[in-house]
Amino acid sequence: MPRITQKLTVSRRSYGTVYRYGSSRSKPKLSPEEELRRERRWENFQRMLRGEETPEERLFDQQVKADEKRWQQANKARSVAELITVILPAYLLFQGKTNNWSSSKRFKDHSKEVDCRCDPSQLKPRSVQLVDIKSQKIEEIRFCACTSDNTRLLARGYIGASPRFPHTAFSLPLLKSHHQLLKHCELGNLPPSTQVWLETRSPLRNDSGKRPRYQRHFPTSIKIYEGLLKRTNDTSYSDTPKLTPQQALGLVSCPVCSSRHPREDGDTVDQIHRFDDLSRG
Repeated sequence: MPRITQKLTVSRRSYGTVYRYGSSRSKPKLSPEEELRRERRWENFQRMLRGEETPEERLFDQQVKADEKRWQQANKARSVAELITVILPAYLLFQGKTNNWSSSKRFKDHSKEVDCRCDPSQLKPRSVQLVDIKSQKIEEIRFCACTSDNTRLLARGYIGASPRFPHTAFSLPLLKSHHQLLKHCELGNLPPSTQVWLETRSPLRNDSGKRPRYQRHFPTSIKIYEGLLKRTNDTSYSDTPKLTPQQALGLVSCPVCSSRHPREDGDTVDQIHRFDDLSRG
């Protein structure tokens, strides 16, 4: 009885064809489309042997990363919207106490005005980088579990660069100046806030391959501030605790108090600079 042999070979020409009992079968004639698919399968097989990604796998990874990025952006936008609802009463309260952060007390610590029920021993300190128009410093700020971190930063005249656990915060005068400059002029032609404005919009990367620090943090503070301005325009008296009806009316209807400066035909660069000087105090 003859010995039965089984020979399995894989080559570019006979990929997918099995030789049995030492004999070969005639190669079926394939259409051009089938030949192309066969060539692609062979290339993918070779990439798999080399540990490389196939075009399909690469496309799938790109789609997964794009979906993850969209989910992160949607989650961040939802967190910002929830934060604005939480800190709006504190924003209106401190806005009235500091004359829209233009008085000499704009950076005074009003943390005692925050309704905190935590024991002092439960407050946890955290280093926060505070960025203003003229200065930049790092301070140890004590936060608690019952009060939003951004509420305590608002009590000092700053808005955090993250809805939760911010490590960087920008001052209200800086955010006000940036907001007004965007509304009144072409920032690329004027010197104020040059570093922050250019860094937040530059597509370049630093030496480590990461985006500049202001480009990562500043846009979030801007979104929170603009959301507060929008909600302020729609605020009723019941949303302004510890304020008299006259003060609440001023915060809602007065352009100066509510940071709503509609541009007029007579606006000039000198008026913009005067506003910048006013915001610096």
